Amino acid sequence: MIKKIAEIANAHEGSPERAIKIAKIAGEAGANAVKFQIYFGSDLLTKDHPRYEHFCNQSFSEKEWGNIFTESRKYNEEIIADVFGLKALEVAISNNVNGIKIHSSDLSNIPLIEECAKSNIQIYLATGGSTLIEIKNAVFAIKKHNIENKINLMHGYQAYPTQINNNDLFRISEFKKSFGNNVTYGFMDHTDGSDENAIYLPATAIALGCSVIEKHITDDRSKKGIDYYSSLELEEFRKFVSFCDNVEKYLGKKHLVRSEDEEKYRATVKKVFVASEDIDKGSKINKDNIEMLRSPSKGISDYNLLKNKVSNKKILKGELITSKDFERKILAIVVARSKSSRLKDKASLKVGTVSSLEHLFKRLEISKNKNFIDKYVLCTTEDPSDNGLAKFAKSIDVEVFRGDEENVLKRMMSAISKHPDYSTILRVTGDDILIEPYYLKKTVDHHFKVNADYTDAKLLPSGTEVEVFESSVLKFLMQWCKDTSGTEYLTNYVTENSHLFDCASLPIKQIETIDARLTLDTQEDYDLINGLITYFIDLDKEFTYELEDIINYFKKYPDKINSNRSVVQKKIPKKFSTQVDYLGFCSQIEGE
Repeated sequence: MIKKIAEIANAHEGSPERAIKIAKIAGEAGANAVKFQIYFGSDLLTKDHPRYEHFCNQSFSEKEWGNIFTESRKYNEEIIADVFGLKALEVAISNNVNGIKIHSSDLSNIPLIEECAKSNIQIYLATGGSTLIEIKNAVFAIKKHNIENKINLMHGYQAYPTQINNNDLFRISEFKKSFGNNVTYGFMDHTDGSDENAIYLPATAIALGCSVIEKHITDDRSKKGIDYYSSLELEEFRKFVSFCDNVEKYLGKKHLVRSEDEEKYRATVKKVFVASEDIDKGSKINKDNIEMLRSPSKGISDYNLLKNKVSNKKILKGELITSKDFERKILAIVVARSKSSRLKDKASLKVGTVSSLEHLFKRLEISKNKNFIDKYVLCTTEDPSDNGLAKFAKSIDVEVFRGDEENVLKRMMSAISKHPDYSTILRVTGDDILIEPYYLKKTVDHHFKVNADYTDAKLLPSGTEVEVFESSVLKFLMQWCKDTSGTEYLTNYVTENSHLFDCASLPIKQIETIDARLTLDTQEDYDLINGLITYFIDLDKEFTYELEDIINYFKKYPDKINSNRSVVQKKIPKKFSTQVDYLGFCSQIEGE
C-alpha cells in the first residue's frame, strides 16, 4: 500500500488548536499518517539567526505537544514527527509516534541519527540538497545500531514551490542503484498546491517504486499563511489520495503473481503439448513428434519437462501428453547432521529397536518397494561429527553425499548432479523420521497431476510430510539466489519467490490428519516419538504404521499429544537473503 503522509509543518502558525484542526482535516482527506515538526528554538537556531524569534513563537511546549498528539490520534492511523534535536526526539518517543523523520538539514547530525536508530521506530530520511556520501553515512549510522531498522529515503526538497522541472524523479532510480533493497523509497512533493500537477505528479514517483508520498496540507491556502505554497486543502488532498490509490491499482503487483482472473484466462488460452503423430512406447519425445494446442484439460506447457523424455506407453496423434506418459525418476534426499542445539546426536538416538536415522531409511525403503520413489540418498556435512552418520548409511548401502555444514542446497546439488536422470526431488529432513509412505505417494501424484514445480504437504502433522521439487527449481535457486547460506530453510527460498514457480499443496481432509508435533528436535519430542514407536512394536507395526494408526494412538492416549505442545518452533534467523538475481537471469536469457 502507498502511504500518503499529510505534512502540517508550520501551517498551524503556533496555534495548538489549529494544529489539531488540520490533523482532523488530514484524517478526513484519507491520509494514512499526519506529520508534525517538533522543534524548540534553542535546539534549532543560533540566537543571532534572523528567524530565531519566529521559530520560538511557533514552537509548542511538551504539554501542548502531548495534547496535540492525543487529539490527532482520534482522526489519524499514524503520527510521524520531524525531530529537530534531541529534546524534540524525546517528545516524539514519549508520545509513541509511529515514525521519525530526519530533516535533510540534520543528515550529518550523526549523534541525533544514532539516537533515533536506538528507538527502533520507522525512520524517514529526507535527502533534499544532500550528497550521496551524506546519505550513505546516515544510513550506515542507523544500520550500525540495528540492522533491521526500517529506513525510507525521502526524495524531494523544500523549494516553495518546487518547479516541475526541478523534481528530478530519476534520482530515485539512482538511489536504488546505491541502496537496493536495504531501504524503501518515498517522495516529498512541494509542487505549487494550486497547480493540478500537485495532485498528479506523485504518480510518477509511485511508478518508480516509491511506497511513501508526502504532501503538505492546510485548512485554507487563500490566507497565504506559513507553508501555504505547496499545501493542498481538504478536497484537493482527497483527490490526491484517490489518484494515488488508483495508480497503485494500475501498477498491480510488483512480482509476476497471476491474479484469479488471469489464471482463468490462462486456463482458456494457454497452449499445451499434444502428440503431432503416434508416439510408440519407448520412443523419445522431441520437437518433431509434439505440437502445442489449446485444450480444456490441464496439460504440460513447459518444453523442458518433455525434452528427451521416453514414453512409457503408446501416445496417439492428437492425444494430450501428461506426466503419466513418460518415466519420471524420483530421488529422495535425506538431509541430516549430528549437531543439534536442542537434542544432541538425535540422528543416532535409539527409537524403538533402531536409531532414528535408520528408522527413517526403513520408512523410505517401504516407499521404494512400493515404487513410490526410485532411490534415496543421505546428504550430510563434511564436519567430522557426521562421520558416524556417513559410515552407518554406507553400511546399509545408502549412497552418501557430504558438503557444506550450513548450505543445504549446495549439498543437495552434489547429489542431483550425480543423478541427472532424476527430474523430481523429494526433500526429507532427518528430523522427520515418521514420514508417511502413503501420503508421500499422494503428494507426488498431486505434484504430477497439476504439473507443479514445487509441492508441499503442509497440512499433514509436522514430521510426516515431504516436499517435492522439480530439480530445475533447485538448479535455478542455486544459480540465481544471491545468498544460499540459509538453505537449511529451503522452503522459504521457494515461497518467497513463488511468482517464479508453479507451487501447489496437497489437499488434506480434516479427518485424515491430526494437530500434533511429530518432528524430532527436543527431548520432549523424543519422549513422545519413542513412546509412539514402542507402542507400534507391540502391534508388530514398528515400521509399517500409517497416519491412521498414529491418529488412533492419540485417541487412545489423548494426554500424549500435549506432551511436547510447549515446545516452541525455532524462529528462522533473517541473516540470509532469499532474493533472486532475476535481472541477471533475464540478461542471460536475452544473451542466449
